[in-house]
Amino acid sequence: MNKKKHEYYLKIALNEAKKALKQNKCPIGAVLVNAKDEKIIAKNYSKNAHSSVLFHAEINVIDTIKESQIKKDNLIIYSTLEPCIMCIGTLVRLGILHFVFGQRDWNMWQISPLDVSPYLRRKIKTYENINCFSNDYYKLYSKYDEEEARRVFNIEN
Repeated sequence: MNKKKHEYYLKIALNEAKKALKQNKCPIGAVLVNAKDEKIIAKNYSKNAHSSVLFHAEINVIDTIKESQIKKDNLIIYSTLEPCIMCIGTLVRLGILHFVFGQRDWNMWQISPLDVSPYLRRKIKTYENINCFSNDYYKLYSKYDEEEARRVFNIEN
C-alpha cells in the first residue's frame, strides 16, 4: 500500500484515539486491515488508564475479531502510536507481521524494538513510521497527560 492509504487508515485510528480520550483513557487508536482487499476488519482504542496497562488499542482490536479471521500475512495493524513490546509480541504470535504507526513512542523506545529483539527482527515484515499527524496527535495526547505527551513526543519542557 502507498503512503496515502497508510495515512487514510491512520486517520481512522486517530478517530478511535479521540473516543478513548472522551472516556478519559490514554488516546491510542488502532485499525486492523486486510492487505489484500484493503478492507477494515476491526478498529478500537485504548481502554487503559494510568492504573491499568492491559487494555491497549492493538490488543482490543484483536479481541473484537475471531481467530479464524486472522489470515497469516494478510493483515496490517495501524496504530496512532508505536506499539509497545507486549502488543508487538502478541500480534507477532498471532501471525500479524505488518505494523504501521503514526507516531514514534520516544518515551518507550530510544531505539527501535526490532533492534532489541533479533526474534522480532526476523519475524516482522513491515515496521513503518508514517509520522503523519504533525501537531494534531500531540495536542490530543496532551489533553490526557501533558507530561507524558512531552516524553512520548520527545519534546523538551
